[in-house]
Amino acid sequence: MSTEWHFPFMILASLVVFWLMAWVILPREAFRARQRQIGLLALVVVVFGMLFGKYGATLGLPWWVYYPIPMLITVLLPPLV
Repeated sequence: MSTEWHFPFMILASLVVFWLMAWVILPREAFRARQRQIGLLALVVVVFGMLFGKYGATLGLPWWVYYPIPMLITVLLPPLV
């Protein structure tokens, strides 16, 4: 049985969770004013982070490269935006 559909589904689910967390945490006016920024941030943090982690491990990068880079992007980028 093929499991290739798992990873895109996990990315989509993570995007939805990221978006909903921003919607719950931010005040209504701030969320509406920054929807485009939040969407771009979600794409960078979720999609790039998950792809980098998955393919970094698959391509044989050392763990200290493919693990902390997505984590640092997730932790440091949202407060900057």
